[in-house]
Amino acid sequence: MPAARLSPRMIELLTDIATKPQMFITRWSSWDRTANALVARGLASTPRGYVRGQYELRITAEGRAEATRRGIGTDQP
Repeated sequence: MPAARLSPRMIELLTDIATKPQMFITRWSSWDRTANALVARGLASTPRGYVRGQYELRITAEGRAEATRRGIGTDQP
């Protein structure tokens, strides 16, 4: 399967969620739109609701596979 077409910002955020155990995104920030694009592509998920205008962003199995295809190391099981 070929690598997904991702913008440089999407690759940067995918790298962050692949290498960090926990990420929080602030709603209506510049990263919110990028996070939503990863969620729409199935590469990330938001398992909980909003807390003080922030939400948790986690990598999915598809996201981990995409990160591996791109040579991004993952620290998570």
